[in-house]
Amino acid sequence: ELTFVMGHEIGHYLYRHHELNPQFVLHHLGSDLSPAESIKLFAWQRNSELSADRVGLIACSSYEAACLANFKISSGVTSDA
Repeated sequence: ELTFVMGHEIGHYLYRHHELNPQFVLHHLGSDLSPAESIKLFAWQRNSELSADRVGLIACSSYEAACLANFKISSGVTSDA
């Protein structure tokens, strides 16, 4: 699971997701964005997470580990019980 998370973060770096920070854009341009631009920004954010997940999956080579890591991150559950 840790290998998945590390691969995921490396994926963000490889795909240069750090070059566009949606929170920065929203903070500085939020009121000036049209609804269509806001939707595109949130779609970009979701797609960047999916592409980083793919790198994480390649890194850990385990669908089960990738699913468990994503579940734990999204739910806050930290034990296997």
